[in-house]
Amino acid sequence: PLLYKVSDEDSTIWLFGSVHVATKDMYPLPDYIKSAFDNSDILAVEADIIALEQNASVLGEQMAKFIYKDGTTISDNVSKETYEKAKKILEKEESYNAFVDFYNASMWANTINNFLYTNLSYDSNLGLDRHFLQSAKDNGKTIYEIESVEAQYDMLSGFSKELQAFMLEDAVETYNDKKAKEAVEKLIKSWYNGDEKGIIESNTADESECTEDEK
Repeated sequence: PLLYKVSDEDSTIWLFGSVHVATKDMYPLPDYIKSAFDNSDILAVEADIIALEQNASVLGEQMAKFIYKDGTTISDNVSKETYEKAKKILEKEESYNAFVDFYNASMWANTINNFLYTNLSYDSNLGLDRHFLQSAKDNGKTIYEIESVEAQYDMLSGFSKELQAFMLEDAVETYNDKKAKEAVEKLIKSWYNGDEKGIIESNTADESECTEDEK
């Protein structure tokens, strides 16, 4: 995998792009990555997900942001077709119950998107952020959050009704799309092999079939 070095006369920063899911055979990481981590005083991550998971009250507060507060349910906020398709996916994945209807479309979209990875045998428990976070905690390293879980949850839960509906429609389409699965495989393979060109191509959206509103 690619590891970038940025340094001056008195400090060094290693920039390592991570993936949030992985497989066991992607470990151990190469020695040059382990060496950079071992010789660093600080780990800077997108968000400290382990700290959140260990604080039940804060986790509950964050999850509550995704619940409709106006007395509606998801079926009132997306089209009937999108709701039925999404519900069918959750049922197939044994993740649907009546309470789920009170979660907003952003949460539904995120949940369905995660199935794309698990169905390809990728495990979020093996993700790179989690791996380094646990190592940092075990070795007493300082941890910086570039964002925070709270900031991310505020953003995701605060999207407009229209954007959330679009996200859910896209998640449903992606779940059933063979090309989407191939794209995931290509991205992670490109990351693993340090293929900079492949990573850039994987992260460049194809807008050829999008309407102006969708763009």
